[in-house]
Amino acid sequence: GSYITSFNVPATVESLGTRAFYDCENLESLTFEEGTAPLEYGTPYDNYSGLVFEVSYSLGTVHLPGRLTVLHNDAFYSGYTSYSALTVTFGDQYAEGNFTESRLTTIGENAFRGTKVTTLTIPSSVTSIGANAFYGTSLETITFEDGGTDPLTIGDYAFNECSSLESVVFPSNLSELGINVFQ
Repeated sequence: GSYITSFNVPATVESLGTRAFYDCENLESLTFEEGTAPLEYGTPYDNYSGLVFEVSYSLGTVHLPGRLTVLHNDAFYSGYTSYSALTVTFGDQYAEGNFTESRLTTIGENAFRGTKVTTLTIPSSVTSIGANAFYGTSLETITFEDGGTDPLTIGDYAFNECSSLESVVFPSNLSELGINVFQ
């Protein structure tokens, strides 16, 4: 494994691919520089998708820039282990950075599946949340930012097995809710 504990992704990076931080078991913090180029996270490669942090046991904080447009399938999912308590912010939700408003439109299937993220604010720019996106997470609170103008669809089983999640208030632009979203 790697001994890296933190990493700053430069503004010039436009795609963070599958297994980019594979076996970085000591990585605790990942921060992205803001920029103008769109960014995709968990870009599929060959037969793999997401799994950016596969076998990363210590990851606790990720600050995603406003330029992020897509969180691909399995972006934070790790079939081998759950992270420690995970904090994720999008764009200007991170007060300490010089980030712009989020342009994230897609949260892919299984994107956060099984993680220990407890609180999350979904940007108003999001129009698609994939099946099983938050399946089995430690979510206690999820907030949807107001102001979305495009229709929002939420896939099947998106919040399934989130036993700590007590309530959700959906935004007015919700247009489609999949089957067994909260089973």
